[in-house]
Amino acid sequence: MGGGMWGGGPISTTQGYIDENYYVDLGLRKEFKIKNNTATISVNWSDFLRTRQNIVFSEAEGFDQISWRRRDPQFVRVNFNLRFGKMDVSIFKRKNNRMEMGEEMQMQ
Repeated sequence: MGGGMWGGGPISTTQGYIDENYYVDLGLRKEFKIKNNTATISVNWSDFLRTRQNIVFSEAEGFDQISWRRRDPQFVRVNFNLRFGKMDVSIFKRKNNRMEMGEEMQMQ
């Protein structure tokens, strides 16, 4: 959610104010196995209800202005992630232990 949520309200500017801005994004994610590997597919839909807009009210001596524009267009993003193999962190631990032993021997 964005905009004037949680007790916000219009934001004051020097010559007027910016109206509240509300929008909803939607996302789904599914994780599954392919053989011995883990895969994830996710779908994200920006501005699901098409309500993201920006309204600015300005006034000064001699003019009044209302500016309206649609913010960032709706879009759908699809991601696919495949994790394969197994990461063995013990390799890094062994390497660090060897480096520490080498440093200790140099000090002696």
